[in-house]
Amino acid sequence: MLPSLVRRAAFLAPVLLLAPLLALLLEISPAQAVVGCQSEVAGPLGTPGCDDTTPPDTVSAAGAQSGSGQATVQAGSTYGATGDTDPVGFDCQRVGTATWGACVFSGLSAGSYSFLIRAVDTADLALTPCVGVLCSGQEVPDYDATPGTATVTITGSTGGGGPVPPPPGPNGAPETQITGGPTDRLTPSSPVSLTRHPSVVLTASEPATFNCAVNAKKVPCQGGTTVLRRLKPGPQVFVAQAVDSDGNFDATPASLTFYVPYDLAPRQGQHWKRVKSHGSYAGDYVSTTSKGATLTLGPVKNVHEIRLVAPVGPQLGKVAVRIGKGPWLKVSLNAAKQADLHVFELRESGARSLSGRVEVKALKVPAGGAVAVDAVVAR
Repeated sequence: MLPSLVRRAAFLAPVLLLAPLLALLLEISPAQAVVGCQSEVAGPLGTPGCDDTTPPDTVSAAGAQSGSGQATVQAGSTYGATGDTDPVGFDCQRVGTATWGACVFSGLSAGSYSFLIRAVDTADLALTPCVGVLCSGQEVPDYDATPGTATVTITGSTGGGGPVPPPPGPNGAPETQITGGPTDRLTPSSPVSLTRHPSVVLTASEPATFNCAVNAKKVPCQGGTTVLRRLKPGPQVFVAQAVDSDGNFDATPASLTFYVPYDLAPRQGQHWKRVKSHGSYAGDYVSTTSKGATLTLGPVKNVHEIRLVAPVGPQLGKVAVRIGKGPWLKVSLNAAKQADLHVFELRESGARSLSGRVEVKALKVPAGGAVAVDAVVAR
């Protein structure tokens, strides 16, 4: 029989050897990714570190026939006021199927089709939150759980339906064509965009790549559909130039002029709150129940035309808008039916110019109701 000290040493030896492993297991089991982050980061030994729980919102879904028997679906996106800056992509699904994939659908016969489109946080690593017995929890999806919907009518499975390429240019140089983009019945030649991320379709007279710029600043683009992002408020001039495989370029690039409204936000005043709304400009609007609450932005110069973008409905009151020392322009938001996006034309483009700060004031708040505004056009 071993002496007692020897027996105790023999018993303690494996325990001491296991102690570091037990400590490690206690430290990482069960482990769960920290939520609330804005970028996903893997933890040690393959365990979760930081789980991005803020998927982007899908806004302004739209679709169009983009070729023979082909439909293209597009949308904008927003992270709201979260501060997340991860890049965004899009998945699409034809209603009636179960597969998500690219947002271009081919081989369609004549008829009407509905499609779903969802914004996806493409920077996320999609961490697996459980590795064996060492962790627990569930991965937060990196896509918008409330997709947008777009309906497209295909006019025929053969012949036409999409943009027709322009004829070749002189001396073998390619010609560039821009189709799509914002539309506006009030000012067709200089439309107002009702999305922060308008899309255009680029075609050329021959296979080509494209050089593009917005207000003389280079932006990424491609043949087919290009979504324009990070546009600042104000007038925009988009220019596209086709370049063929031999390096010949279009000496007369195509251009498109449009306008991006000023988005209204709670920080521009007091007693206003942000309300998420997929159907609104930039995915939200601002609301107040305080009469006299005012939003202020600018200053702006040489403004002729003023429009207010706002929701309307039976429980919404009145607002007034002015620029500088100009007159207050009153607007009633009251309507029998609710609508997320309504455009009020307050001054026409031929009116005399105004300069100064833009003010939007809650003029009348109905009992049990509110005042809500979304964006301002001041050009």
